[in-house]
Amino acid sequence: MNEFWRLLDHTADLGIEVEGPSLEELFAHAGEAIFELMVELDTVETAVSRHLVIEGADLADLWVNYLREVLYLWGGESLLMKKVQIINLTETSLEATLYGEPYNSRKHELMMEIKAVTYHQAEVVRTPEGWKGRVIFDV
Repeated sequence: MNEFWRLLDHTADLGIEVEGPSLEELFAHAGEAIFELMVELDTVETAVSRHLVIEGADLADLWVNYLREVLYLWGGESLLMKKVQIINLTETSLEATLYGEPYNSRKHELMMEIKAVTYHQAEVVRTPEGWKGRVIFDV
């Protein structure tokens, strides 16, 4: 856990609430939080990158679609991503580059595995301090 996100109490699943002064930072913090929940990010190098282009019907849909694509980098490619750079973001589209490295069981201790991103309680809202997002994961 860090200053930009916190765990939410949720039965049988895992929820997080993420904050950012800008919408771009909110999305970046959320992408990084997925991997920070799974491994110590200090053990992850930025040796490879993946470029994502995501669309959604609205901001909440974009939020979930983005987090699902980020999680796919783990589930589909066994990549651990340490850094997220948001290149372009609107209420219905996002372009980002993520940096990390392939999972190595000798180097990375897997603390938990996130199986899926759900729409349950997913939201993105503007706050006086910036933006706040919430998401529930199946673990």
